[in-house]
Amino acid sequence: MMFSIPLPLAVFLLVFARFAALVALVPGNQLLPLPLRLRLAAAALMSILLTPLHLASLETPPGVLEMTWMVGHELLIGLAIGTALLVVLEGLKLAGQLVSQLAGVSPRGILTLGGETGSSPHGRLILLCSLATLLAMGGHRQLVEASLESYQHLPPGTPLATQDALATVTRLLSVSFLMALRISLPVVAALLVGLITAGWISRVLPQLNMMVLGWHLNAVLALAVLLLTLGGMAWVFQNHVDLAVEYLGQLWTPS
Repeated sequence: MMFSIPLPLAVFLLVFARFAALVALVPGNQLLPLPLRLRLAAAALMSILLTPLHLASLETPPGVLEMTWMVGHELLIGLAIGTALLVVLEGLKLAGQLVSQLAGVSPRGILTLGGETGSSPHGRLILLCSLATLLAMGGHRQLVEASLESYQHLPPGTPLATQDALATVTRLLSVSFLMALRISLPVVAALLVGLITAGWISRVLPQLNMMVLGWHLNAVLALAVLLLTLGGMAWVFQNHVDLAVEYLGQLWTPS
């Protein structure tokens, strides 16, 4: 006789798998500064609260093989939601890296998807201001609502079409790249103007060491333009967060 997993335990494991994949994918040193064990414990607590609401999603206790298959799909859904958060954060990091590289502030700054390397000063400023905007405008509630909405349209154990998930990830990557370009564009334009001006000055006054002066001027110019464009940066960030949540919702509410 095939061993069956008790229904409440099966539903709990399915709910927990989705939340665990979500919290494990979010970079802990940026959005959720907590150890992985504490994030998984929070996911387990949330799963305990949601399990009674979804007991009807499974008609019969599943077997081990069936349970393994359903847990895999729940992990895929959680990874899709976590990817929406991750690519938005990576867009902010990319914008900071573009600014810092052109300003000559962080020659060692290398962009990584894990987010574990040291970030540039401009990248840290952009990240902190954008996260403050996210909290002030209720973007964190949007992300939580999107996660809970996934259980309404895709109850535990419901498979997710892989092609839909891949299409959503592609759209989210495009949102992240466009956001990085739009946030960094004012600074990049100002630095290019500054570079052209420094080149002209070096030709008119060759006795000046523009290699040294230009490095300091670029750093100051980049910081000044960033401070002047914080309002527009916040609007761009919130607009792209809304777009990312919209694309994410299309996973379980296709048009």
